Amino acid sequence: MTFGVSIRHALYAVIELARADEDNPVSVASIAQRHSIPETALAKVFQRLVRSGLVVGLRGPHGGYVLSRPANEISVLDVVRGFEPVADDARTPLADLDALEEFFGVFDEQVRKVCESVTIDRLAANHKASF
Repeated sequence: MTFGVSIRHALYAVIELARADEDNPVSVASIAQRHSIPETALAKVFQRLVRSGLVVGLRGPHGGYVLSRPANEISVLDVVRGFEPVADDARTPLADLDALEEFFGVFDEQVRKVCESVTIDRLAANHKASF
């Protein structure tokens, strides 16, 4: 599992939403400016975050985006799943794989476990988190 640019942008976005006051939606423009992300690219990321059910868009003069549920209930894996499929189980027994495929299978499973165990509130905390 790799974290492409869109996933990284999505993680920056949900962390910003987690840090924000839940009564004040955050605009795409403010996040884009803070993290030097092209606004059009970030707008596409937000479309996927909305479709995945992780954020809600609010319209109006003070509109923007908020998390759909508390940050401690959203894992990094939840964000990743909005951008690429993540296999939850091995489909091929390890005995049938060559050594490199076996390595990638084990590696992907470990990354998935870490992503599942880390919640957005941990990443949003102002202290250095240990993983």
